[in-house]
Amino acid sequence: MEKGLKALFILKNRTSSGKTHSLIYLATETDTPLKFHSFLRRLAPEFVTTRYILMQVMGHLLKSMMKKSPLKLL
Repeated sequence: MEKGLKALFILKNRTSSGKTHSLIYLATETDTPLKFHSFLRRLAPEFVTTRYILMQVMGHLLKSMMKKSPLKLL
């Protein structure tokens, strides 16, 4: 979804949207019809969760490893 909106942004504005991941911002700046904004608002929290899932998994793994003795890890 984000890549599609960013592509539309570039086509419309002839410039990059910059470092944004905001679906609502991209939709607003590309004149996406308002009827899609409610869908994007519902999608946004899930979008963030799936975007950063690897970081969450790595964080849990690191916490688990830190509870164990370093010698046991070797």
